[in-house]
Formats: sequence, C-alpha cells, structure tokens
Amino acid sequence: MIELVPSARLPERTFGPVTLTDIVRYQGASGDMNPIHHDDEFARSAGFPAAISVGMLGAGWLAAYCTEHLGEETVRRFRTRFSAVVYRGDRLTASAEVVRRFEQDREPRVELAVRLRKDDGAVVIDGTAEFAVGGGGMGMSAARRLGQSHRVVLASQSAKKNAGREAALREDGIDAVAVQFDVTDADSVAGLAQFVAGRGPLRTLAHVAGLSPSTGDWHQIFSVNLIGTALMERACLELAVPGTAAVFVSSSAGHLAEPPARDIVAVLDDPLTPGFFDRLDEVIAKDGQTPLQAYRLSKWALNRMCRRRAGAWGAKGARIVSMSPGPIATPMGARELEGPSREVKLNLMRQLPIAREGTMVETADAIEFLASDKASYITGTDLLVDGGIVAATRPA
Repeated sequence: MIELVPSARLPERTFGPVTLTDIVRYQGASGDMNPIHHDDEFARSAGFPAAISVGMLGAGWLAAYCTEHLGEETVRRFRTRFSAVVYRGDRLTASAEVVRRFEQDREPRVELAVRLRKDDGAVVIDGTAEFAVGGGGMGMSAARRLGQSHRVVLASQSAKKNAGREAALREDGIDAVAVQFDVTDADSVAGLAQFVAGRGPLRTLAHVAGLSPSTGDWHQIFSVNLIGTALMERACLELAVPGTAAVFVSSSAGHLAEPPARDIVAVLDDPLTPGFFDRLDEVIAKDGQTPLQAYRLSKWALNRMCRRRAGAWGAKGARIVSMSPGPIATPMGARELEGPSREVKLNLMRQLPIAREGTMVETADAIEFLASDKASYITGTDLLVDGGIVAATRPA
C-alpha cells in the first residue's frame, strides 16, 4: 500500500514490447494516420531506421499507469515532455514519485513526477501529474456529486467554514445552502429537519458526519457516530416520502471488529434512551473504553441500525442503507496517519488487494449509486467500498 507522502513511489509497471498492432490501433483511435508510424520505408526516407511509435501512445500508457492507482476522475493536470524515439520491440517502464501534497481550489491534491523509460534507461517521456486526493472532506465531495441532480442543504457544525463551502458549491453551479447544526443535539437536529422540510421533499440523506479515533474520545465518538446518527435517522424518517433514500457513511472498521457480546449489543441498539453511557459503563470495562474501540463499535452499530430500521423506512416507500469505506484519502484519513492509530491503519493498508487508498470520487460514486433509482431494490444492507480489505483480513 502506498502512503501518498513526498518521496513515496508508485510500483513500477512495464508496457510492451511495443508492436505494430499497438501502434496501428492507436492511430486508428486517434485519427493520426501518419505513415511514419507504420511504414518502415517511409520512415527510412525521413531519416529513421524504422517506423517510430506514436508519442501519445506512450503518454497514454503513462496516464493509465497513474490512474490505476489514483482513479481517472481525480486527474486535475497531466503534463508531459517527449525526449526519445520509441521503436517496435522496445519495452517501456512507467514510474512515478510523489513530489508534494497541497491544496488548490479548496481541494486536497497530490503532485507526481512521472516518467517512462526504455530498458536501457533512456527516458522517453517525463512530466508531472496532479490528482485530487480529497474534496474538502467527504461531505463536500458528496455535495458536489449530488448537487448535479439535487438542491443541497450542507449541514455542518463548522460555522467558520460554512460560508466558504456554500460559495464553492455555488461557484460550481449547485443550488446549495450551508447551515450550522450540532448532530449530537436533539433540538438542533429537529431544527435542521424543519429547515429541510421548508425547502421541499427530502429525496436523499447523505449522512457523512463522524469522528475517527484520532479526532475524539470515547464519549465524543459515540455521541457523534452513533447517538447523532440515530437522531438524524429518526428526524429524516419523518420527512421521508416514496423514493427517499438515506445513505449513512460507516466504515470497514465495523466489519473488522469482532461482533460484541449480547449485553453490549442491547445497549448499542438503544442509543437514544437516557443513560446510554451509564449502561455502556456497565457492560464495557473502563480499560476497554478506547477511542479505537468506540470507533469500531459505533460503526458496527450504525450498520446494524440500517438493517434494523429498513422496515420502518420501507413502510414509507423509502430506503435506508450504509456504505463502509476502507482507507480513503481524506483530510481526516491523513490525520489518522499522524495519530496513535497510525500503525493500525498502516498495517491494514499493507494488506489491501487494491494497493492504494480510495478516493473521494469513488466514495461519491458509491453514495450517488445508492441514492439513485438504480439502487431502488437495495435497502437494509451495507456496501463495502474498501479496496478488498475486509475480504483480505476476514476471509470466509
């Protein structure tokens, strides 16, 4: 698994040997039918020993190599310079190194130095590429995506950031309004529901609010990840109409933990009854009340809530699902690599069958799908978007 920090390198990939078929197929697709690329006699008349490959074929391979790791829709800039001629029979090796992580247009990005070289070391192409590795957080990423087909209410506790977030969405042509609320406060959640009801029928709830082990303690994580989630589920069920979809972002951590004992499950199933933490203290010893355990249990309970509440949503012609990401390149995910759970996360990342972090584009894809009519028969279940980490660590 590659941690996208400066000096990190993507695994190299070799293309070729280059064949005449490769060249002609590219020419047909691009419309560049210059005979210098497929006619040896013509190429010799131009001073070459044989027909030469199309430069953009190599550039395409280099781009494909990068997007295999970072995703096609995350490309923001790709610049290349051609420095050597390629002939049939040449093998080409692609490589990339992280130069920097930065933010542009309110979007976290990574810059790579990219290169394509021959077996003899001659550099054929070099350049730079920029990819989005976040979208200002998963909430903004989902808002941008759903904003293509929805009016958006972006609800967040971060009052200082809301104006900028609303402005960014509006700059993208999205009908959006950002409002402040506290997901752990029942009155605040009720006020948000009332505000949403005033803007029209609820089509989609994309609930992404959550704390990771490095951003909260035992009480804070449960308050946001479970109590707050349950408050939102109850409030939005009141607004649900036929066709409404509620998508709750969970975590693969909820699948990686051992299922809790029955007495713990009974408490987790009822987070809105007063005395939740007192009841939790009775079934979980103090030395087991770590932020990591709170995160795992809260996400396990969130997934279970979506299964248990499917009947109530179905009675209104609506759906409720959870989506569990694995390691995703987000600002919160980056903080985990700087916190006490660093080794836990790195160990998981090393076992990923798809050897890279997921992207904001991929989580937005999943949320968009689950909220759409294409998922109209999907409810009461969880979708893993985890690069295969659960399959690798919890094989059947």
